[in-house]
Amino acid sequence: MKVDHIGYLTKDLDACAQALAQLGFKRLTPDIRDDVPDGRGRSRNVQLCFMENGGTVVELVSPLGEDSDVYNRLKTNGEGPYHICFAAEDLAKALETLKAQSWRVLRRPEPAVAFGGAPVAFLVKKGAGMVEIVERREMSGEETDYVPQGG
Repeated sequence: MKVDHIGYLTKDLDACAQALAQLGFKRLTPDIRDDVPDGRGRSRNVQLCFMENGGTVVELVSPLGEDSDVYNRLKTNGEGPYHICFAAEDLAKALETLKAQSWRVLRRPEPAVAFGGAPVAFLVKKGAGMVEIVERREMSGEETDYVPQGG
């Protein structure tokens, strides 16, 4: 697996994007609304966008309401980085390996609007925090440019 992006939680997506632009970040996507219910009737209920600076990609994530996946985390911890996302060619295999290493699945694989429907999962491990794994089947062992989907 390789690092895909860093998730950054913010209460104001536009203000955060403007602040990061002052640090040299450029938008890779317009705002993306992820409020599509999954098979269990749940939605992440967030607005997000991707920005890049020197090869480092940051996903800005902002809750759309109190029922958002990230609302309580933002209220408790405030704004800032909150997950690292890794790309894996085979998500099921990556999850199997991580679970065997005591990682706990917080959110099972489901299609992500921001990645054109590619499946993502969220895991946590004490001492390491939360990670996201996105399946990117185009990985071939060679470094490839980050190409946001769905934007």
